[in-house]
Amino acid sequence: LAKAPALDPDAIYKTVLSCYPEKSKFDVDVSLRASIRSADVLDENDLSSGLGKSYVGIVANLPLYSGRELDREREREYVRRKDTAKAVADFIAAIASRNHSVRELALYRSLEARSAIRVQSGIVEATEQVGYLEKVATAQEKLVKEETQIMESRLLLAGMCDPLNAERIGTWLKRLSTVPATDD
Repeated sequence: LAKAPALDPDAIYKTVLSCYPEKSKFDVDVSLRASIRSADVLDENDLSSGLGKSYVGIVANLPLYSGRELDREREREYVRRKDTAKAVADFIAAIASRNHSVRELALYRSLEARSAIRVQSGIVEATEQVGYLEKVATAQEKLVKEETQIMESRLLLAGMCDPLNAERIGTWLKRLSTVPATDD
């Protein structure tokens, strides 16, 4: 089996962080309120305000940032970075575990094949081969679970990106997580 290349968690972390949706340049909450008023108090002849008898008014509220809002923004950024770091760690751990499972499965398959020859030759009983077959099945099940973990982590990391970059990052992560080729 080919040795899996070491992954650079810092590079994955920085790449995923850089593809997050860009913060809005218009990061202000604006609430609008409109109302229709009737100027019953004014005389039709005294319309010096130019509003007429009925008018529409629009009022905008533009709140200023407070220290509390800045603290909330820092907390959101901390949580975002922490979640990204956890997702990257899960992704790399799943790849390492999958690579170990591939090696373990190859070992059990070779031991089972050796045992099959020993059973055919009458050297040992079939229980040895059955034991290795059970280990092969268990290792195969573990491998499927690890592949599922890799897929989940990869989709989570790609999903953290904005739609324009998600496909590119997903393809890159898929390439990183492929099983190393053998020299057979």
